[in-house]
Amino acid sequence: VGLRLAKSLEELKINVKVIECNQERCEYLSENLSNSLVINADGTDVELLNEEDISSADVFVSVTNNDEKNLLCSLMAKQLGVNKVISKVSNSTNAGLFEKVGIDIAVSSKVAAMNEIKNSLPGNKCGILATVEQGKGEVLEITLPEDYLSKKIMDLKFPQKAIVSIIQRR
Repeated sequence: VGLRLAKSLEELKINVKVIECNQERCEYLSENLSNSLVINADGTDVELLNEEDISSADVFVSVTNNDEKNLLCSLMAKQLGVNKVISKVSNSTNAGLFEKVGIDIAVSSKVAAMNEIKNSLPGNKCGILATVEQGKGEVLEITLPEDYLSKKIMDLKFPQKAIVSIIQRR
């Protein structure tokens, strides 16, 4: 997950720092990332986080395979002043706990994988961009066919509490 995420961020021209405690993994990441700083250290080391000026980061993302470590790292980043904290949760039942204690976004790898599969189904004109509130809601991208009969939004039958946020034409 970390390599793919870092590569995606590099493609967007975003400055990335990766903190990894495994030396071999650091070497692998360094060889496969062109514009990211890879640091061989423990992400729970407060002194290191201060040295790396974590408080000036726009976003902190924790993506270990351990929910407890992700929670600890994320809470430390929040306490050190990072505005937006995103954390991976392996056990999707933990997502609510993460958000209750102040983590901005808790991403379940299982839910993300299911969304990816749904999005890649043939003929699917509705892409799930994200899930919210531990799967209670979804952010959708819907592409309508050219021959779709136009209707007013107020005439559509949406679920109760649905929100239409953006309509892009042409």
